[in-house]
Amino acid sequence: MKPFSSIPGPRSWPLIGNLHEYTVSKKYDFQRLYKNGLSKYREFGPVVKEEIVSGLPIVWIFDPQDVKAMFMAEGKFPSRRSHLALEHYRKSKPEVYNNGGLLPTNGCEWSRLRLAAQKPLTMALLEGHKKAINEASLDFCSKIRHQRSVDNILEELKGFFLEVTGLVVLGTSLKAMQGHNEAETLIKAAMDTNAHVLKTDNDLRLWRFFETADYKKIKASQGQIEEIALKYVRDSRKFSSNSLINCYKDQNCLDSKDIVTIIGDFLFAGIDTSANSMAFLLHELAKNELVQESLGREVQNVDFDSLKAFKLGKAIIKESLRLHPISVGIGRNLAFDAAFSGYFIPKGTLVVTQNQISCRLPEFCPVKPDSFWPFRYLNNEGHNDERLHPFLALPFGFGPRMCIGRRLAEMSMQILLLQVAKAFFIHTDNDGDLGCINYLINQPEYPVKLTFQPKK
Repeated sequence: MKPFSSIPGPRSWPLIGNLHEYTVSKKYDFQRLYKNGLSKYREFGPVVKEEIVSGLPIVWIFDPQDVKAMFMAEGKFPSRRSHLALEHYRKSKPEVYNNGGLLPTNGCEWSRLRLAAQKPLTMALLEGHKKAINEASLDFCSKIRHQRSVDNILEELKGFFLEVTGLVVLGTSLKAMQGHNEAETLIKAAMDTNAHVLKTDNDLRLWRFFETADYKKIKASQGQIEEIALKYVRDSRKFSSNSLINCYKDQNCLDSKDIVTIIGDFLFAGIDTSANSMAFLLHELAKNELVQESLGREVQNVDFDSLKAFKLGKAIIKESLRLHPISVGIGRNLAFDAAFSGYFIPKGTLVVTQNQISCRLPEFCPVKPDSFWPFRYLNNEGHNDERLHPFLALPFGFGPRMCIGRRLAEMSMQILLLQVAKAFFIHTDNDGDLGCINYLINQPEYPVKLTFQPKK
């Protein structure tokens, strides 16, 4: 087995690592993680070692078999190194928070919080909100029907997914699709937080000693989310009894600080992720008339309470997330020694998967790797069932630390896609790629302009 020291990668310099290649020479770009990863794969191969900050090595892996090996070495309490400035902010306010929240916290404290947060988030709870999610989807379609041509559908989708979060998590409408002030504040605060987390995770972390410009942005945006979360935790009994927030209040294992933390995480983590994913999906549909026609036939026999029959719809979501995942990959601090493509990796090393790149490489996705082809997941209608490696596309992660909101995100996307496909033919003048900007969360580089033609 080859030693850790022999893993290829960008040259690291004492004290500064290779941060200068991102900030000075611009060989790499924090907002173009996909292009960075592809460049490193072509230059160095399937395992790459990099020290963006000196003394803190990151190992990037591309082969889905290595991705599987990473998860096998994550241990009982999967650990990650992200959202560090968010954790710093929350720990500076012990009167409000017990910890940094679900995203940066590790170890036993993360396990305690995660198990308690996940326990009431069952399919039974979500089924109870399915009708409300469907009504929000119909409201979205009604708004789009009046506009017909939308300059950037992403902005409308942010309102929809925040509205769904309000209905399920808080038990009330935030009037997010009507541009209510509180909803607009939440959307902007979520965007600002996500835009600056990646920067503070990969800089020299001077924010530990004084408030840098990026840290001030996180502090201000989190302060706004915190204020709103505190209000709804305090007044939750005024709203729906089957809301997630009231389920948490009924548990004995969460105190008010824990609940504020979890609600804050839901409010800022769930808006950008689902909205950007759906924007990419609708653009792909608009470009692919064949897929759109097939979907139109399927939705004639599907309703929101019978999503089991929504087979092509689910395949479309899966395929869009293969091409346009929520983030470039998944990070873990190894709990055990591991081996990736013949290289020894010691425990404690930060390993980050590059699923976004791997999903488009012909060596891992041999059939139409760069094409939107949801039929690859179906084994009927004369299409082959292409068996991709189970660790190739992991848009929601894997294992005990996978996305806690996965079921809610999938249900919301399925119902919205169903109602949009029932109501409209979608058109676009942009037959090319939307590009991808990485602000921790992947988002389209260009506005997603779409035209919605009502069906008769």
